[in-house]
Amino acid sequence: MTFLRSIPAPVIALVAIALGSAMDAVIKGATATIALLTIVFFRYLVGMVLVGAPYLALRKPLPSPTALRFHAMRGAAQLSAALLFFYSLTRLGLAEATTIGFTATLMVAPFARVILGEKIHPRAALAALLGFVGVLIAVSGEPPTENDGRLIGILACLGGAATYALTLVMLRARAAEDGAFMIAALSNALPTLYLLPFMVLFGTLPDGGDLPVLVLIGLMGTGLWILMTFAYARAEAQLLAPLDYSALIWSGLLGYVFFSEALSWQLLGGALVIIGACLLVAIPEGVGGRLRARIGLPLPPRDPPDPKG
Repeated sequence: MTFLRSIPAPVIALVAIALGSAMDAVIKGATATIALLTIVFFRYLVGMVLVGAPYLALRKPLPSPTALRFHAMRGAAQLSAALLFFYSLTRLGLAEATTIGFTATLMVAPFARVILGEKIHPRAALAALLGFVGVLIAVSGEPPTENDGRLIGILACLGGAATYALTLVMLRARAAEDGAFMIAALSNALPTLYLLPFMVLFGTLPDGGDLPVLVLIGLMGTGLWILMTFAYARAEAQLLAPLDYSALIWSGLLGYVFFSEALSWQLLGGALVIIGACLLVAIPEGVGGRLRARIGLPLPPRDPPDPKG
């Protein structure tokens, strides 16, 4: 990984975001022939092997009982976020799901208020209101109906965004104490263990043709975490956060090329409102000296983020 140190942090972050969008596209395509339960299980199983094996081989300290209980709860929320978002990809276009997913940033402040006792800034409350107005605009291009399951997809995507925001706030509570390596190992191992009994009872093992796709999804998810860790370790989170919105470009392009998905003016307009709302909470307060952390920032400036899924 030495060569990564010579690459500017924003470039690494952009590559990671593109990789995450590509993973979403692969998952969306894979759900046509592979059960969602199998996809998510192998996504975390591959990650557990790639991250957990080095963690044990290097004899890193095991989590304390307190940390394990905390991350067990966080792992359940993380798995819920992944299942809901990946399910929404089966009902919505890539760009639409990505746009709605941006609202996770706006849901961080309420969870931080409840869990961490942080004060909700008026600007964060205004941004949340604007963000959900943006969602209404984005989904108005094609009114949801019960027949095609689109309404269920929108609700699943919003639920995934909410549970993802919850995992970010929970991560902030222990990120400095547990460290990125331990968190990454648990973030893959715990969802794998949670899904294992369901795989035994209800899952289907992939055939030889599907296995490479499942391994690829796992590699992409793990690569996303590694790249984002390098990027956020070398630059302030508030300076990299706006780059997240480049995912809309990639998801729109991939959706158009591989799934013939068109971008409506309503979707683009709603995306702009949501992005503007997210940037509203990202604007630092005051000038001079080190920029203050943005409202609802899930992690301290030099801690790695928790990539989706």
